Amino acid sequence: MRKVLSILIALCILSSEALNAFAVGDSLDSILNGQTPTIEVVKAKVDSLVTYTTKKFKDVKSSAWYIQNLAKLVGMKGIDGYKDGTFKPQNQIKVAEFTKLLLAASGYKEDIALGVWYSNYVAKAKEIGVIDNEDNYNYNSGLKRKDLAKMICKLLKIQPSVSGTSVFTDAKNIDSKWIDTAFNEYLIKGYGVEGARTFKPMQVATRAEVSEIVIRVLEYRENPTEFKKTMQQNNASSNGQTSTVVKGYTIPNAHTVGVNTGFEIAEIVISIDLKKDLDVQYKETESIIGSKFSSSDVKPVIDYIKQYRDATTVLPKKEFPVGTQIISVGGQAGAVTITVFAN
Repeated sequence: MRKVLSILIALCILSSEALNAFAVGDSLDSILNGQTPTIEVVKAKVDSLVTYTTKKFKDVKSSAWYIQNLAKLVGMKGIDGYKDGTFKPQNQIKVAEFTKLLLAASGYKEDIALGVWYSNYVAKAKEIGVIDNEDNYNYNSGLKRKDLAKMICKLLKIQPSVSGTSVFTDAKNIDSKWIDTAFNEYLIKGYGVEGARTFKPMQVATRAEVSEIVIRVLEYRENPTEFKKTMQQNNASSNGQTSTVVKGYTIPNAHTVGVNTGFEIAEIVISIDLKKDLDVQYKETESIIGSKFSSSDVKPVIDYIKQYRDATTVLPKKEFPVGTQIISVGGQAGAVTITVFAN
């Protein structure tokens, strides 16, 4: 009997040790293996971090659209969940919360203030130019998506778009330069329905959305060229197609020029930014317009556009008749706008 009890006790001890080993092996510290959780480190360990994150949060599935970047942010110890074991991905995030999250993930570790807890982070955000004095945010209110776009561009020191036209149909009546800038740099995507892009600029961002965005910011900051190349490839292959046909124009899913098809009086508006690769933008413009009109009609338009290479000058507005339609071209402040008016 004693021999049987000894065997049972030994088995219990071994089982306990095995369970403890499994628990340790499944911990965040063991995944990181003593490494500082930089963006490069968590990218390399993303598969293990996805498994860890879906176990940590009972309301996050491995199929969630944001899971990879959330897992990276969790790996960097940049965001946590709630005491009930949930992440609540659709919960709205406040301006103060996002300010702390964005700065902390970017390496700015501030002490929690004794009074208003976020005041040190706001002060740092103003110091480094993420928040302007005239922004006048209500830090205890939800973070609007338009403000999210501005803050991430300001953190990355990206100059705002000067195209004057928005790629999003629901951002035409607001100052959309930061939204368009973030889109052009592949930091945001927006929503696509039947060829029209919307951004919902006044909608409050969710915890899932900011987890996705913060990691994009860190990956962009690490290597902007590589980040944009990867995002272009992902966008192009997301639905197995490399282009979308809108109003008769074939528009590449990954494009450098600004494209807006949401106007009533114009079929399409294309904007070229002198700060970007001009040869690429010329080819894209020629391809997009040439997908609907003949090459002989498009050539004089492209030849005229190529005359504008100096942001300090003005390219006089000129109209090109194409059949029963008009293509209007003009350039100033470092941007060329090509408008194809409807019949």
